[in-house]
Amino acid sequence: MALVRLLLVMAAAATPVPAATTLRIMPPDRGVLAVGQRVDIRVEATSDTAEPPESLTVLVNGTDVTARNDKSADRGAPANSRNFLLRGYSAAAAGPLRIEARTADGATAEVRLSVEAWQGRPAGPRAKNIILLLGDG
Repeated sequence: MALVRLLLVMAAAATPVPAATTLRIMPPDRGVLAVGQRVDIRVEATSDTAEPPESLTVLVNGTDVTARNDKSADRGAPANSRNFLLRGYSAAAAGPLRIEARTADGATAEVRLSVEAWQGRPAGPRAKNIILLLGDG
């Protein structure tokens, strides 16, 4: 019985533990954007080991945008991280915007944003020639 218990403990110790990966997506969750507003999408996948995560896949509203990664995404990043950077992304229509990220080791993260139509300024007369008077004393 002791031999079986010893073998179980040794088997559990020999089983590789998958590395934990932390994902961070920017812009943050529940943000509001205007239609046509340009925003940078950044995803950081950091491993708790010395090696970076195997792969990083990024989806925007279900469309894979991983191939559009900016080459400067890893500049200045720790060696145990894998990064994604998409500069100047803009949504063409109002509605929800969902950014998803996953790594090969099973880590997932999701951010939900809202894209709203911007109404702008009413078409009435605009103020002109505003005079600002500052005095000291």
